[in-house]
Amino acid sequence: LALFGLWQSVFVYITGLFSIPASSISNVTSKLAAEGKGVGGLILINLAIGGISGLAYVLLQPYLIPSSANLDPTAVELAVIMLLIYYLLTSSNAVARGRTPTVVGVSAITFQLVRLGFLLYAFFVLKMTILGVVLAYTLGYLSQIAVNMGFVRANFSLDRRSTVEGLKAALVLSVAYVQY
Repeated sequence: LALFGLWQSVFVYITGLFSIPASSISNVTSKLAAEGKGVGGLILINLAIGGISGLAYVLLQPYLIPSSANLDPTAVELAVIMLLIYYLLTSSNAVARGRTPTVVGVSAITFQLVRLGFLLYAFFVLKMTILGVVLAYTLGYLSQIAVNMGFVRANFSLDRRSTVEGLKAALVLSVAYVQY
């Protein structure tokens, strides 16, 4: 039960608190990709912000999860990799949603199959706990990214005008995410 609580804390921090910028940039990237505009700049900025969020997670994690509750410190620390991959996932989902929405469903199924398959292997064969969950999510996200990017034709150019337009819209959207 304590391990489940630890995982829930890590997952909520990764996909909630530390991914707010990814959500707002993702919505704008989807719109611009649907319009055929260059989204390469927004994707790079999203990844840079993901790096900053990852650094913030690493620095704040000891204060967010008390050492007495941290039953698997290595897994909690390695969850930063999952956070960085999550930022890339939000970009690839955004592009897929804007250009070929059907791919999002196929990639989501791929994510579930890879995650479940590796999770069963990690738990029953490798005898992992939280680290197995972190790795399962990471591999699932990577498979989802591969499907998204493998089937989508989008404009990945570094269009300055689209990037500035997207950042302005994302800033407005970030306020709505912070409210929740």
